[in-house]
Amino acid sequence: MINSEVNKQLEINFLDKNPESDQYKGLEIYAKIDDSFEKPKEQYFRELLIDRENAFEINLELEIKRILEFDMDYHNELQKNDNKYNYDLKVFKYYINGADYDKKLIAFIEIEVSENWKNDYPKNWKNDSFLARKVLQYDYKSEEFMLTNLKENADDTVYIIFNKSLTDSVCCDMVTISKFKLTYIPLTDNPYNNGFLRESLLDCNKKVIRGIDNCRNYIEEFIKARG
Repeated sequence: MINSEVNKQLEINFLDKNPESDQYKGLEIYAKIDDSFEKPKEQYFRELLIDRENAFEINLELEIKRILEFDMDYHNELQKNDNKYNYDLKVFKYYINGADYDKKLIAFIEIEVSENWKNDYPKNWKNDSFLARKVLQYDYKSEEFMLTNLKENADDTVYIIFNKSLTDSVCCDMVTISKFKLTYIPLTDNPYNNGFLRESLLDCNKKVIRGIDNCRNYIEEFIKARG
């Protein structure tokens, strides 16, 4: 987590001193063709670097856990995953038979908070996008994501993105997300961090769930299907 923050600051310092770098030009080209670009490229790039790269705070993760647990079936239990390389929350289900019970791990939830989505969903956003590295396996030799190979446990995981104020969210299961268009956005020199699975809002409205209550219901149904 500390190394991530250090690398991010080095990235920003480099761009401040090298505004004509290929990396900067690459983002500038992307920004010009992206309808959401309405800011000076320095500010736009800084926000993109920060967005999705912040180390997750434990308090924030637990706050979201509580939001998701609201009115959840009491047979289901969300637990913070202590394995920081796996998905954020584990979903357990209790199977009760009289005085006996069995507790099974049946699903996962991956959490993200968008720095650029403050309150209402931005009107100028044309796509929903999800980090490819959360969904797909990555081939380090070819430096490409493997479109047909999901990460371990991805097929049992819901990926949910909250706005900064935690008043709205979108979510989708990772199997569906894996079929979205893979797009590389030149945020860093490492393609692993630059891959996004994106779908236009016109198509996403049929696949991506919108609103916290709807996401909670979707997660409940996702759990039920595995229980």
